[in-house]
Amino acid sequence: MEDWLPFVIIGVMIVGVGGIIYWSYLADKKRTEQLAENAEAMGLTFIPDGGDGLLHRFSGFQLFNRGRSRRIRNVITGDAGDVAIAIFDYRFTTGSGKHKTTHNQTIVSLSSSNFHAPDLYLRPEGFFDKIGSAIGFQDIDFESHPEFSRLFVLKGSNEMAIRQFMKPAVLELLETKQGICLEADGNTMFFYKNRTSAKPDQIKDLLAEAYEIYNCVTDEMV
Repeated sequence: MEDWLPFVIIGVMIVGVGGIIYWSYLADKKRTEQLAENAEAMGLTFIPDGGDGLLHRFSGFQLFNRGRSRRIRNVITGDAGDVAIAIFDYRFTTGSGKHKTTHNQTIVSLSSSNFHAPDLYLRPEGFFDKIGSAIGFQDIDFESHPEFSRLFVLKGSNEMAIRQFMKPAVLELLETKQGICLEADGNTMFFYKNRTSAKPDQIKDLLAEAYEIYNCVTDEMV
């Protein structure tokens, strides 16, 4: 019996790994089906694969230059007036070996000729960001809005343009949006929750939240 024990253990491990892979496949398949249903309900187009075009289109943005094995799937796309909408699952990998991490995020992209932004990147501020800011790493703060400055790291190549873009109404709205990330440049804005893959039934709310920020920004441009 003892001679067979290692083989039994190996067999159990193989079955366990196989079960995990199969469960992951079923969960992914169910997610794709639910997202397709949500896209139809919103009057938008669903493309399960075919994200290579978006990866190429967005290659100039910081978000799409991290890590490796980058992939876009489950694309929901369409137009609302003059705004081009794209909602999609984005996956990339950082590190290697035991430090390897796969990141999954649901991204909302809004593009319009009525939207004009300097290149900027905003994300939640952490402990090490506070240290970095103290020793001179870029973090654009606003004395008029200390809560915003406490919550977020804000970076970009043209600080003056970013300060002009971030009107008081925009800063005040963002103060209510803890845990979000934004990236913008030119006619395009990306919105997502930090390190979060949205559930299918959360997609509509995610889009509405992105639109809330987009509308606030464009209203302030008038």
